[in-house]
Amino acid sequence: TGTGGRNADGTGGGTGGGTGGGTDDSASDLVLSALEEFLFDDADGTGFGSMNNTGSNGSGWNYGDAIAGVTTTNSSGNLLIGGINGALPVGATSGEGQFYRKIEYGSAPYSSGTYQLEIDFDSLSFESGDDNAVVRWACGTSSATADNVAKIEAQANNGTSRIQFIVKSTNDVTVYRNFEGLSGIGMVELNLDDSEFTITTNGVALTGQALPLAPGSSIGALVFGAANFSGSSAVEVDYAKFSSYVADTYVFVNN
Repeated sequence: TGTGGRNADGTGGGTGGGTGGGTDDSASDLVLSALEEFLFDDADGTGFGSMNNTGSNGSGWNYGDAIAGVTTTNSSGNLLIGGINGALPVGATSGEGQFYRKIEYGSAPYSSGTYQLEIDFDSLSFESGDDNAVVRWACGTSSATADNVAKIEAQANNGTSRIQFIVKSTNDVTVYRNFEGLSGIGMVELNLDDSEFTITTNGVALTGQALPLAPGSSIGALVFGAANFSGSSAVEVDYAKFSSYVADTYVFVNN
């Protein structure tokens, strides 16, 4: 790259910047890149542990087996939880359908940078009387605390379906934001360097400005799960992603 005067022909004050045609310079912007990306467009009936992860990490779940009541449906390109799939595994203590699977980053958690946790709930259909069913996509500091940084949940909410966002803030305060409806895209952006976060639903901000994130937050695990399902309750998910901002370097020529 030319230095000094950086003349267009590479002469005069410029040095090493190319000759004749001009000088080459490079620059970079930050672009969003999926680390983990489940699009749920696998073959009809694919079990949870076998679903394709198209993110750059391509991580597997901590358990790779199939889960009763949870499969892809090729007709819509979604993950179907419950409904015509039948009942989820019954919890030993709750007596209701539940499951969870984790992606673990072990001794190499993400502790710097800006990340997005995003999920598209395509359809929420909770049975009457199923007042506390929930589907969760979350991140946390470790496998043992895989949802203690941020959670996005689809909730039956006593008959008024909603998407709820739950993020750990400063001074042990937990921030909640709600969006009522039968579908929606939820996203939490976490800036670990500046200890800030924002929340959006369907591209619309639910936080008027960046809010404080608990200092020293890191992301050591992700978790996807459901709990308290009963009867014919069903939730369809179009995709679930965990992404980061990376440099998009390009080169341009001054002629």
